[in-house]
Amino acid sequence: MLHDRLIGPFFLPDRLNGESFRRFLSNDLPISMENVPLQFRQNSWIQLDSCLSHYARQVRNWLDEHYAHRWIGRGGPVFWPPRSPDLTPLDFFMGNFKK
Repeated sequence: MLHDRLIGPFFLPDRLNGESFRRFLSNDLPISMENVPLQFRQNSWIQLDSCLSHYARQVRNWLDEHYAHRWIGRGGPVFWPPRSPDLTPLDFFMGNFKK
């Protein structure tokens, strides 16, 4: 989700690794966000869970370059612990949205 827009769905490989996830971030994600107003794209954040492919060095390097201090996840500028008992912001939002 980005502001009031649902981005996706995305179909990732069955065996996701760091390089295939980095390619997704580099190639597929920008295409899916082309119709999102620039002000939202420039201020968007990305949150990742504790999936090992999300923690790969090439993924973190890409996120540091393209999202600077606007990403949440293991090894990121805003830490999110692996297997956190807390809901992610998206889980929290969607829970309220469904009610």
